[in-house]
Amino acid sequence: MTEPPSPNQESAAEVRFGAWLREQRELRGIDLAYVVTFTRLSHGQIEALEGGDWDRFAASVYLRGAVMNYARAIGADVEDILSRLQIEVPGAFVAEAGADAPLPNALTAPEARSHRPMLLIGVVAAVALLGLLFWAALERERAGEVPAGKNAAQAESTATLPITAPLAGTAVTSNADVRAPDASTSGTDAKPPVAAVAPVPEPHRIQLRAGADSWVEVQADDGPPKNLVLRKGRRLKVEAFREARIRAGNAGGVTIVVDGSVLAAPMGPAGAVREKRLNFE
Repeated sequence: MTEPPSPNQESAAEVRFGAWLREQRELRGIDLAYVVTFTRLSHGQIEALEGGDWDRFAASVYLRGAVMNYARAIGADVEDILSRLQIEVPGAFVAEAGADAPLPNALTAPEARSHRPMLLIGVVAAVALLGLLFWAALERERAGEVPAGKNAAQAESTATLPITAPLAGTAVTSNADVRAPDASTSGTDAKPPVAAVAPVPEPHRIQLRAGADSWVEVQADDGPPKNLVLRKGRRLKVEAFREARIRAGNAGGVTIVVDGSVLAAPMGPAGAVREKRLNFE
């Protein structure tokens, strides 16, 4: 008869098996944090499983459950992992009292997650039913039905309006006797005059083109003046309705274009300060 392994032999087997599990996880490029999240075991329990410190598990049934979930987390075949466990560490399959008890939620999490689609379907069905009942209530109100929640007095007050007798000496005129005025008997066919719409003025588009670097100051109508350095090759665009004032620190490097036509090219000699006023009125 084969003698059972000694405690020292079993502890060494647990360490070898745990190291093999860690090697399988690392070969697949899976970090420890993912295994903790997937299995819902603690970080210390996973390290104990990989380190062969299996005394952290209260019973072999919990140990086997942890190994099964660990195998699922790293994408390994569960049956192969359990077969290897049974061969290398037979003590992990020793039956103990209460072994048939269900595993804790942390070990059965993947199976529990399989019920989530059914729960989602139930929620969707409940929302659809509530929406259908709400739509049916709206249709009844549109058809003039009185909802069951209203009492008879409220129904009567909303269904009928009081009729007031006419004052003495007042002629009663039915709706059938009311006629729209006839254009042929009104005495005139003239239509009311249409007020003329004043045209909206278009602004004048002013563009400053820089042939060389120059400081410029531009003021359109009553707006605030703009001061900037206009670099060579850049353009500055402004709009004005009545007037505009343009001042350049290097007049030879600035060209003024108004509504697409060149007005001043350039504004003056190079290096000279020049000012140009444009009046559009």
